[in-house]
Amino acid sequence: MNARRMPMVTRRGALRVLAAVGAKEQLVGTWRNLSRTASLPDATADAKARLADLTKQVETADAKIREAAKPQVWHVEIAQAK
Repeated sequence: MNARRMPMVTRRGALRVLAAVGAKEQLVGTWRNLSRTASLPDATADAKARLADLTKQVETADAKIREAAKPQVWHVEIAQAK
């Protein structure tokens, strides 16, 4: 469906999901780099702790995507024109 023809509410919801996905992907990129460092045999405890913290942030970001993608119930009232 063409974005110009999408209802504004749907477009706004799609933009929220895309923003959440973008934020998560940025975290995942950082997580991958840190994961390489933390998995080395001589990795510091600090690197492993930062990886654990970043893993929680990625899980939180994933939950935000699921929340933004949930269908929403809209209450609409139609009033007679004056």
